[in-house]
Amino acid sequence: FLLLAGKMDSAFDLAVKFNEMDTFARIVAAAAKPSDYTRIAEYYERRGEYLKAGDMWAGASNYAKAVQLYLQLQSDAAMDKAIEVVEKTKDQGQGVLVMDYVDENLEGSRKDEYRFKLNIAMGRYQEAARDA
Repeated sequence: FLLLAGKMDSAFDLAVKFNEMDTFARIVAAAAKPSDYTRIAEYYERRGEYLKAGDMWAGASNYAKAVQLYLQLQSDAAMDKAIEVVEKTKDQGQGVLVMDYVDENLEGSRKDEYRFKLNIAMGRYQEAARDA
């Protein structure tokens, strides 16, 4: 009801109080402003929920912060999300950052798989063919 009444701050405070940030984030996602995403991202980051925080930073268009958090997690789900950000933004700087991470931290077929996905996301098809 608070959201319908435009009381975003009060709704956020209740979500924090009752540990319902996932529900709050899901409800406001369609109409959230970058400042709303930022506030939610900061909440998740303080709690160490970096995958969720990264999603919210991406929603706030702070893609560098999102990628940074995804790479900290070192999980397949987080790597996939980092590559999605690179694909969405076509930001070569973020692409290089993720590629450096892959080259330095992954091995074997996992490294090859993520190099391939990242090269496709960056539109570097010849490099992707070499990694295939």
